[in-house]
Formats: sequence, structure tokens, C-alpha cells
Amino acid sequence: MVKKMLLLLIFLPHLIMGCAPTTKSTYKDILPRHAFLKIEKDLTIKGDGKQHCGDIARYSSTASAFIVRNTPHGAYVITAQHVCDISYIKSFVKNIENGTFHMDFKVIDIDGKKYDVDIVTGNERDDVCLLWVEDLYKQSLSVSPKPPEPGDRVFNVGAPLGIFQVNMIPIQEGIYNGEYQYAAYYSLPAAGGSSGSPIVNYKGELVGMVHSVYREFNAVSVSPTYSNLVDFINSKIERHHIRYMIDLYMRVLVGLKESN
Repeated sequence: MVKKMLLLLIFLPHLIMGCAPTTKSTYKDILPRHAFLKIEKDLTIKGDGKQHCGDIARYSSTASAFIVRNTPHGAYVITAQHVCDISYIKSFVKNIENGTFHMDFKVIDIDGKKYDVDIVTGNERDDVCLLWVEDLYKQSLSVSPKPPEPGDRVFNVGAPLGIFQVNMIPIQEGIYNGEYQYAAYYSLPAAGGSSGSPIVNYKGELVGMVHSVYREFNAVSVSPTYSNLVDFINSKIERHHIRYMIDLYMRVLVGLKESN
């Protein structure tokens, strides 16, 4: 009997370790690659005055985003608020005689298809922004029913430094650290372009979103807290979708009247 117990103790660690690869091999099945979107912004500033005439400057930038809700007409998308903010551009253009600007704001899905974007609303404190993308029907990301706990393993799907190609998206692995002053902290590497990228738990459920990283230590990323992010998603989507459906209904009625 003792010999049998010893044999069990010897083989048990190997049996436990043997289960680990099976668990890890399922990560590819739960990671939200199809819900990820890369954002590309192209800004052109023009002038029509004595000092400046024609194109004054052109800027390009990239960021990350993800689909959080599907509808029959398109999808709701989340990114960082500073990605959506154009107030600084308006302030700059005001100082140019007859200055104007054009912003080409698009998202790109995992297959490389581009879509135009409508900015719905944002929250500066939590640095989160809601977008509406018509005719986008990729799989959405499920939201976790509960917040993460310090020490939980998490994953990030993003496009740091704009690194992204068809069916190729950088994936990072890290740890949830906790909350401090309206923000959640994760041991996750990030860089410019990571802003707006989703953070998911081991089930592939949304728990956070990268919006910032420490410049001198880019292995710690900052996110809205789980509760603030989820509240923003639920409240803002419901409000916009009601308005959108009313507007769609009115357009149908006007079309029917004109056809008669």
C-alpha cells in the first residue's frame, strides 16, 4: 500500500504538469483577435490666407480599438478618448487665417478591410471613447461578468507602434495589479499605437483597455477601472442605439412618403 502511494505521489506532479499545455493551447481559441481593429488617422491642415496657402501640414497616427456590441446595421467600437479628441486641432487651426482641416478616420479589421467611423461620445476622466461603424459585422468581444483580482493573468491584443498586418496582431501577456485613483494598473508592455487595445482575462472576456503607459517604464499600462469601463459601455451604447433606431425609422417614413 505504501509503495502504491509513493508511486502516486511520484506520478501526480507529472500528471498535473501534463494538463498545463492543454489549458494553454486553448488561449488561441479565446483571444479576441477578430474583435480587434486598428485605427488609422490622417490629418491635413490647410490655409487660405496671405501667410499660409494650401496644405500647411499633414499628420498620420495609429491606435487600437475593439468591437464591443453588434447590431443588424453595424457595430459599436471602443477606443481611448485621446484618440477621438480633435479639440487641440481646432485650437491650432483657429490661429491660421482661413484655416481648415480634414480628418480621415478609419478602422481596419483583421482581414484588412477599412471602414469609416462616427465618433459617438467619450469620457475624458477614464479616457474611453465610443465609436459607431456602419456595416461592420465582425465578432464582438464579450464583457466579463466580474472584475479582475490582483494577480490575475491577462492578455492584451493591440497594435503598438502601428505593428499590424492581415491576420497578424501582437498579443501580450501580463498580470492585473489593482486600482489607484480612478485607474487600473496592469503589468503589460505597451507603446504608441496600443491606446484603445482590449485587456481580457483567461476566458477571453473584456476586463480593461490600455490608454496609457509609463514612458520610463513601459511594462506597466494604465486602464479605466473595470466598473467605469463597463458602465460607460452599457449606458452610452443604449442611449445612442435608441436615437439611431428612431432616426432610421424616420428616414424610412420619409422615403415612403416621397415614393408615394
